[in-house]
Amino acid sequence: MAAAADHDDDFMEPPVRSSSLPVKYVASVSRCTPISISSIVNDFNDEKKRLAREMKFDGILKLPEITNSREFSHNLLSRVSTEDIAIRMGDGSLLYFTDGDVHKVLGIPFMGKELRIPSMEEINHIKNIICIRLNVPEFKKITRTVLTDILSKKHEAPMSDDEVAAFKTAFILLVMTKFLAPQTLLDNICPRYFMALKNLDDIHNWNWARYVVNDIIAAARALANKLTDETKATYINGCVIFLQIFYLDNLELGPLSLKHDCFPRIMAYDKHAIKVRMSMDLKEKNQYKPTQFGMMKLRPRSEVCYNRHTMGMMSAFRAESGAVPSEINPDNSKLQHPSALAQMQFTTNIPTANNLHAKTSTSMGTPGSNGSLDLNRSVKSEQETSLNLNKTYPRQSLCDIEPPSFDLGIDLTPVQESKKVNWIKNYQTEDVSSSTWVAHVKPTAIKLTGTDIHNFIEGNDRVEYPTVSLYTRRLIQLDFEMYGETDAYGRRHFIEPDFGVHAIAGGDYWNPELFRQQFTGPHLKYNVSKCENIHVSLCDIKHWSCYTFNLHRRVIYILDSSKPEKSEDVRQYSRHTWIVPMLASAMQQCLSLFFSDWKEDVTTWAYKEPGVPTHRFEVESGVYTLEFMKNWKGTDVAKELNSACIDKVRANILLDILTIRDNVAALPDFVKQLVRQYEDGVVVKK
Repeated sequence: MAAAADHDDDFMEPPVRSSSLPVKYVASVSRCTPISISSIVNDFNDEKKRLAREMKFDGILKLPEITNSREFSHNLLSRVSTEDIAIRMGDGSLLYFTDGDVHKVLGIPFMGKELRIPSMEEINHIKNIICIRLNVPEFKKITRTVLTDILSKKHEAPMSDDEVAAFKTAFILLVMTKFLAPQTLLDNICPRYFMALKNLDDIHNWNWARYVVNDIIAAARALANKLTDETKATYINGCVIFLQIFYLDNLELGPLSLKHDCFPRIMAYDKHAIKVRMSMDLKEKNQYKPTQFGMMKLRPRSEVCYNRHTMGMMSAFRAESGAVPSEINPDNSKLQHPSALAQMQFTTNIPTANNLHAKTSTSMGTPGSNGSLDLNRSVKSEQETSLNLNKTYPRQSLCDIEPPSFDLGIDLTPVQESKKVNWIKNYQTEDVSSSTWVAHVKPTAIKLTGTDIHNFIEGNDRVEYPTVSLYTRRLIQLDFEMYGETDAYGRRHFIEPDFGVHAIAGGDYWNPELFRQQFTGPHLKYNVSKCENIHVSLCDIKHWSCYTFNLHRRVIYILDSSKPEKSEDVRQYSRHTWIVPMLASAMQQCLSLFFSDWKEDVTTWAYKEPGVPTHRFEVESGVYTLEFMKNWKGTDVAKELNSACIDKVRANILLDILTIRDNVAALPDFVKQLVRQYEDGVVVKK
C-alpha cells in the first residue's frame, strides 16, 4: 500500500516539457487549393467550357492536377519583395512579376478596368443579386458545396439564361475564393472583386491578373509582418501556385528546363513536374526550421517567354497599379484605363506553339544537344564506329569467369596528364573557346565547346550533362578496345544520364522508346540484359550519384560520394528512397520491352549503399561518379580515390573525352597534338 501511495497520481507533478528541446517546424497551410478547381472543370461539357472562354478564363480549363507544397509556398511567399513586386533569388537578384506574367502563367484577363473595392451600399446590392442568381435565401448560405453543385450540375438541354448566370457567378466565386485570390476562412467569400459581378457580360473587360498580383503582395506583406513579430503564420493567402510556376519556369534546370511552347504555362506543370523541379532548387531542409529554396540560377532571358522587367519598367508598373487594396482602405485603386505596359509585356520572346507533348521526343533530348553546330549534317566519314564492330566474339558463360577489375592501368608517359590539361587550359583564345571541340551524333547529338572544356578543367561547378554523356559513350568504346576479344567484354554497360532525367520527370516525358539505342543496336556487340552491371548516372540538384543495377545478384547499388564510408543504411538519405524506385521502374520497362527473354522484375530488387570514397567539395561529385562507373568491381571501387588525386582523375576523364571515336567536330591544332601525344604515351598493363 505504501508503494501505491508513493505513486498516487494526486501527489505527482505532471511531466513538463524541457524548454531546451527543439520543436519540429510545421509550414503554414496555403488556402490556394487548385485541386478543388481542376477536379470540377475537368468534367465540364462543351457548353460550360464555352461559357468559361466567354469570360476569357480559358487558362482555368487547362489547370492540371496540382498539389500545393506547404514548404515551397511558404518559402516563395516569404521571398516576395512587396516594394519591388518581385521574388528575391538565392543570389540576391530580383525576379519581377506583373499582370502580364500572371496572364501567361494562368491564362486569365490581364487588360481592362481595375477591380476596385465597392462601397458598402454596392456590396449589399451585389450580394442580393448573387443570392437571386444562385437561388439561396441569404448570402451567408453560399458555401463551397453550393458553388460546386451549380458547376457540376448536369444539363440535358442547353442552359437557360438563369442557369448561365448562376454558372458564371458560381465559377468566378469558386475560382477566386479557392485559387486566384484565396482569403479569410473556408467558404467565407471575400467581396473585394464583387464590382465585376454586376454585369456578367462584362467580366472579360476587367484586369483580373492585376488583382491577383495585388493579392499576392498583400499576402506577402501579411506573412512578413508575422515573421517580424515572430508570430506563427498558421495560414497564408495569395495565389502561391502562380509564384511556383513562374519561379520554376524562369530557373535554369538543365535538361528539366521546359521549352516555353505552350500557354498558359501552368498546363506544363502537374504535381509531379513541380515536385521534381522544386527538389532541384532545394537549398536546405531542417525539420526544426523552414525549408530553404533558392539553389538554382535564372535562365537566360532569351530562353523564356517573360520579359524579365527592369527596375525602371517596374516603376511604371507600380505607378499604374497604385497601392495594394486592403480592407482598411477600401478605395485606393481607381485606375480605369487599359494597361499599356501590359500590352507591351505580352509580346513574347519565343514563338508560341500549342503542342506540349512535342518536347517528349525533341526538346527533352540529350542534355546539351542544343547549339549552333549543325549536328544533323551528313558526315562522309561517319560510321557506326571506327572499330571493327562487325566481328563477334565467342564467350564463356558469365558465371564461369571472375569479373575483371576494369583498372585500365593507364600510365601517361612521357608527359603527365595534368601538364597536358594545363596547356589546354592556358592556350584558349576567344575563338578557340567558342568553337565546338567535340561533337558526337550517335545515338543522339551532343557537343562540347572550348568553354565547356575550360569549365570542366576549372572544376568550380558541377560536371554538366553533356560531359557525363560523352564520357559514358567513351567508356563503352574503351571496354571494346581493351576487352573486345576477351570474355570480359560485355560484362558491364553504361546508360547516359538523360535516361534518369526522363525517368524522374515521368509522365509525358518518359518514353522507353527514346532510349532503345542505349540498350540495343548494331553498335552494341553484346546483350545488355546479360550484363552483370548496368551503370546509370544521375544528378540530383548539384550532386551526382551512380546507380548500379547488378543483374546477377538482383541488387541496386547506390554509389554516392557524399555518404560516409562503411555505411549501408540507404534510408537515411531521403533522395535515394524516391529516386531508386523510379529508376528501377524505368529500367524494368526498358529491359522487358527490348529483350523478349527478360523475366526478372527490377522493381522488387533490394538496394544498398556500400561504402565508397567521399568527396571534399560538392562540385567533385561528378568526377567521383564517373570514376565509380569506370572502376566499380561489383563490391567496391578498384582504384583508390581521394581529393588529393582529383585533378589527375579530372584530367584523365577530359583526355578520354577528347579521344572519343567518331568526333565530327575539329579539335584545335594544339589540342590535336596533345591528344596524339596522349594516345602515343598510353601504356597498357598486360
